[in-house]
Amino acid sequence: MKKGLSPLIATVILVVMVVSIAAIITVFATTITRESQDRIENRTQKNVDCSGGEIRIRDVYLQPGNYSRVIVENVGLVSGLTITSAQVVNITGYNSSATNLPIRNFDTGDIETVVFANLSSVGACVNFSQVIVSTDCQSVNARFRGTPLCV
Repeated sequence: MKKGLSPLIATVILVVMVVSIAAIITVFATTITRESQDRIENRTQKNVDCSGGEIRIRDVYLQPGNYSRVIVENVGLVSGLTITSAQVVNITGYNSSATNLPIRNFDTGDIETVVFANLSSVGACVNFSQVIVSTDCQSVNARFRGTPLCV
């Protein structure tokens, strides 16, 4: 007489293993799908919240090597923005960052002053290239490439 598993017991064990593996894969796939969906919903909601947002650089007052400022206005439809970064860039690409950031609760119609306490990177007004101001809404930013008011 042969010893071993009967075909019925072997089949039952095989079915239990397949069902267990399928359950594990289903739980894993569901978790991954739910996390991806949450991330996409968050990004979509942020984009919707930011649509209609716009800022404009009104004036740039440059005093190279010293205190300089950029006047920014919220001309869009989105209130509660945060100005997260601002850089003055010279003609060689070197930049200086603003010193009074972040500026929070930047509402529609508000005008804010972004301050640069030590603007040694520009050296002289003729070395000015541009100012870039960014907010917490990725699509809401401004760039100024005109002639600054050198004081």
